[in-house]
Amino acid sequence: MKRIEWLDVAKGLGIFLVVWGHFYATDSVKIWIYGFHMPLFFFLSGYTFQVRQSSLGTYIRKKSRNLLVPFFVFQAITALIMFGFQFIYEKAQYPFSWMEFYFLNGEVGFNSPLWFLVVLFEVEILFFCFKKYLPKWSWLVLITVIGLAILSTLDQGIRWPLGIKIIPVAFLFYWVGLISRERKLFQRKWFLSWWTLASCFGLYVLTMYANNYKIVTLRSMDIGQPVVFFIGALLGIFAICLLAVRLQHIRILSFYGKNSLVILCTHYYFLILYANAIHLITGQPAISSYPISITLGLTIFTFLLYGGMFLLLRKRSIAQYIWIR
Repeated sequence: MKRIEWLDVAKGLGIFLVVWGHFYATDSVKIWIYGFHMPLFFFLSGYTFQVRQSSLGTYIRKKSRNLLVPFFVFQAITALIMFGFQFIYEKAQYPFSWMEFYFLNGEVGFNSPLWFLVVLFEVEILFFCFKKYLPKWSWLVLITVIGLAILSTLDQGIRWPLGIKIIPVAFLFYWVGLISRERKLFQRKWFLSWWTLASCFGLYVLTMYANNYKIVTLRSMDIGQPVVFFIGALLGIFAICLLAVRLQHIRILSFYGKNSLVILCTHYYFLILYANAIHLITGQPAISSYPISITLGLTIFTFLLYGGMFLLLRKRSIAQYIWIR
């Protein structure tokens, strides 16, 4: 499939919000961002899904290269970095666990955003099986997935091995993404209006209120009221995508979107640097949150660094080997 410019811009906006939310953001910022930022990436992945003539084995190998290989590579890099800090700073402790390394206990260690790669892999394989082998059973599959999604919300805050608990909800967002492409939703003039964008934004604010301004954590399926969360996430997704359509000619956003995988997998390394810098400057450990001016500034500074690094690696002709485009 030919690359869709606005989709890359949506990824760029989304990954910026992901990083901002992780960089010592206040609870108020997290309430705004966490309600839709990870569902957005499942939606965008579903938007580009195509059933090809390839076999299941071929599809699994392809998705393993695109998702599981980066997962294990960045898990290994993270472990080496953390062991290095432990060697340099005697007081530093990094409790390494093979269960976490392989995501077998619901945790992935320090570099927590890596969970997304495994869950997306699982969703894509299941969705491929559905579309290739059960295309006429859509209603039965839908009812089953909705039932499993409801069950997954009964013990919120508990993480399951390999992110299995997240799969049903992620599967639904992925499916909505595909439906949006098939129905050409983002090509309809009435949907692309400023009025639709403003309505999605306004209604999203109402869903935050209806969900008691909860800081949603999809990784733990700690989502508050499931129906309100799902509706709110879709509204946030549509708002970002509609904004992306209007900003699709801003190449820098598209550039970051194309490299969102690398940013997702590496931005926690900057957290290590910033935590040590804060400790060096203030003499105190970094706290959980700082004012918006500081966290937004850190995020923008980080993306400027990413831009410089990506361009340098592309000039060195090694970018393609480390998932940089």
